[in-house]
Amino acid sequence: MDSNSSPHQAYQHSIDEVFHNVYSKKKGLTSKEAKQRLEQNGPNSLPQKKQKPIYILFLEQFKSVLVLILIFAVAISMVVGKILDASIILVILTLIAFFGFFQELSARKSLDALNQMQKGVARVYRDNKLITIESTDLVVGDIIFCEAGDKVPADCRIIEYIGLQVEESQLTGESVPVSKQNKKITKKCEIADQDNMLFKSTHISTGNCLAVVVKIGEDTEIGKISKSLQQEEQQTPLQIKLDRFAKKLGMYVILICSILVIVFTITEQLYLNFSLETMLPILLVAIALAVGAVPEGLPAIITITLSIGMKRLLKKHALVRNLSSVETLGSCTIICSDKTGTLTKNEMTITTINTPHENEISVEGIGYTPVGKLSNTFENQLFFNCANYCNTATLFEKEQKWQITGDPTEGALLVLNKKIESTNKLKENKNTVKIDEIPFDSSRKLMSVLIQESTTSKKYFQYTKGALDE
Repeated sequence: MDSNSSPHQAYQHSIDEVFHNVYSKKKGLTSKEAKQRLEQNGPNSLPQKKQKPIYILFLEQFKSVLVLILIFAVAISMVVGKILDASIILVILTLIAFFGFFQELSARKSLDALNQMQKGVARVYRDNKLITIESTDLVVGDIIFCEAGDKVPADCRIIEYIGLQVEESQLTGESVPVSKQNKKITKKCEIADQDNMLFKSTHISTGNCLAVVVKIGEDTEIGKISKSLQQEEQQTPLQIKLDRFAKKLGMYVILICSILVIVFTITEQLYLNFSLETMLPILLVAIALAVGAVPEGLPAIITITLSIGMKRLLKKHALVRNLSSVETLGSCTIICSDKTGTLTKNEMTITTINTPHENEISVEGIGYTPVGKLSNTFENQLFFNCANYCNTATLFEKEQKWQITGDPTEGALLVLNKKIESTNKLKENKNTVKIDEIPFDSSRKLMSVLIQESTTSKKYFQYTKGALDE
């Protein structure tokens, strides 16, 4: 019951053909139809790898070859009566296991909390009414409404749109928002060129649209990526090196102890009467040598070092699930990237103002925090007004952090105006009325708004921003 029922993808179909393929209509589904489809196809959620039970997570702390050798050393020490040595090694192993276990358990809980936070809502037409539901309850055929600041809840085919631009860096690596349309695309093309589609987990930068859901959950483009990551975990470079070291150590210890036993046995046969009683001290010496050769403190040192690294990464807002993975990034020698957007914060900051009538003015501050001084007095009201009115972004503070919804460039203009307001006499006129707007598009490369000074005034202003040379 989706666009996959046809040999072509949804972007290659007309809107009527898409409606036919997903058994829907522009008015949307009824609550009864949506409930049936939800029961049949499951929720609109990304595939989650089944988490290991707590006891498995604890036991995995003992799966290292080096730790297994130490466990063997504990057993041998207890057999030969070295209870104190066995107890010390056992205490070290237990502390290592608990330390690593609690670190990884803490990371798992943090990731679970992040997953819960990412659950969003969607505005959908049900029973011919626009309602808000959990995005996990969306089904194929639902008609949704999205606007600037929204996170796209599923893969959708665009029906209607106004000035729609979408930020798709999660899928394409391109940080610049792309313009969308609703016309059928006849040729086969990649995700970046499917400009009549919306994709799950991307963000609406400007404009709004109506769209029909064609794929949900693991069938979405982001779902396919998520599913491909649900593979068996591979060993990190550090784990491989430690296991290789432990195997070599074990082999050398067994070899040396064997040679020692053979030499002592031959010596005993040559000079003394050989018996089981004379053999026992030789075996005890070999076992003591084997236990002494194993570095009991090495796993503890590694675990503590990795834990310190994990905490340092956490301070930089990087969450590591497995303790041993902390070292993996340090093993990278070359990082290949073709897009700057994948390596930046996707934030923009205005640092300089140039106008025909003022000297160049420098602006302090970074990011979206509206704090920073201007190097000179700035009194250009037209510039200030254009930055405010020719703008669809919003600036707000959430959990003591300034954020924007909408286009990063327009967000940077709002931040600049806040800085101008705090250091100059320019203020926004709250009585203005927006009469009309021509959104930015890729051909015109301009955005224009028509502003009435107030509801009673007969003064109108048009503000335009963009590539004026066009």
